[in-house]
Amino acid sequence: MSKRDAIQVNRDEAKQPISVSIPARTSDDPYLIKLMAQEGEDGRDQLLDDVLRIGSLALLDDRISALLADADGQIQSRFEQLKVLHELRLAAWERSSNKGKIGERWVDDALREYALRVGWGDLFTITGEDGGAIKGSTAETINKSGDVLAVTDEGRRIAIEVKFTDIPEGPLSTRDYEKKAPDTAWSQIVEAIANRNADVGFIVFDRSNMNKAMAKLIPDIGYLEGAGLVCVVDWGRGQLSNLYAAYSIARALAHLPNLSRQPEIVAALISQAQKIVADVATLESDVEKIVESAKGTQNLASKLSDTVRVHMIKLAAIGDQLNLAVERELTARDQVEHYKGTVITDLITEHRKRTSAKKSTDTSK
Repeated sequence: MSKRDAIQVNRDEAKQPISVSIPARTSDDPYLIKLMAQEGEDGRDQLLDDVLRIGSLALLDDRISALLADADGQIQSRFEQLKVLHELRLAAWERSSNKGKIGERWVDDALREYALRVGWGDLFTITGEDGGAIKGSTAETINKSGDVLAVTDEGRRIAIEVKFTDIPEGPLSTRDYEKKAPDTAWSQIVEAIANRNADVGFIVFDRSNMNKAMAKLIPDIGYLEGAGLVCVVDWGRGQLSNLYAAYSIARALAHLPNLSRQPEIVAALISQAQKIVADVATLESDVEKIVESAKGTQNLASKLSDTVRVHMIKLAAIGDQLNLAVERELTARDQVEHYKGTVITDLITEHRKRTSAKKSTDTSK
């Protein structure tokens, strides 16, 4: 090997090493190949720096050095054992029907260690099996929203929902009150805050099984208007940096003086109203075209008019919420009730019954 192809240690004027130059080379190490293949092209340089740093620290450690000096070559077998254990752990994860419970413990342990490391006196409790402030859907059930509850050393409460399953983003503006309220990232954050009487909240997803559309929208950390933070972790690779960052942000928000969720709640209601108004405008235009067209049918025009009426019911409900916001501070509990929309659904159902009855009467004449 020529000197030009050799690894060079660069030194300053005092002959102290200051950097290392590594010429371009190719590696066929299976572990490095697998690691790099899992990383995007943009992140491979940083990943290589991490590998070199971790490997250098390991080789400088006396205990690892002792292992390397072991004449029986036990280090290779120990690495193989670790690999097998890791693969068994991943296999158990993939087979598990209880990923949520695994995730709750993992998040709880990680945040306890993080708070201790940075010097916070925060307390953490796994609450995923405990009822909260919101009643269950039946007398026999309890509402378990808010899987981990953090109480900071200043008494602020942070509700953390751990959702290692596929649910959509589902902001308030997309809520269809003619269907049962679905579990979405937006609704689960709000419900966790309300159920645990928290100041703020966020939701944690695992990258391997989260909703694909939301993974594109929020690859690491994001914020849903009127709800809270979304945090994406990688359980299989033990990547916790996003969790630490999300908790730090949520904690800072919780400690804001005169903390109020009112502006965010009102903004979400206005976004919902704007979406409905846009839909109504489009529908009314369609009705006018049908009425004016010789090809249009009275039945189709009637259906579109009926849909406009349903949208008006939704707008009235939003108006009630905004009027309530003028009178007092809206809460996460108010958000949950508006999202579930039992009253709105009942009004729509009653409207449908009246419309159907009128059609039956007109047909019989």
